[in-house]
Amino acid sequence: MAGVKLSETSLKELKEKPVEFVFVLPDILRLQSRTKRMTIVTLAEAQALHLSGLNMSKQQRNERVRMFQQSIHLFEKSIRVNPSSEDLRLMFAKACEEQGTSRLLSKLRKS
Repeated sequence: MAGVKLSETSLKELKEKPVEFVFVLPDILRLQSRTKRMTIVTLAEAQALHLSGLNMSKQQRNERVRMFQQSIHLFEKSIRVNPSSEDLRLMFAKACEEQGTSRLLSKLRKS
């Protein structure tokens, strides 16, 4: 189950009488929250960082580079989750081109 540990008694009863079984509070021994970051959130963050980097002045070179590096990292993370998405690859390639990172474009073509 999704981060829920049930008592042995409740599991046994659930298996024996699945239709009649009703959960009560003592059945739950432990709850754990499990969160999964959605690809769309990662992609949105990558695009926001990329656009922020583009809008920075040339005097803010170090900040720009960090923004671009983080955006590239998040684009790559999104692609690893959904490697068959042509839209993701296109956005990544466009971001690389705009950032002037031809090395990353060649990396994209190889994968």
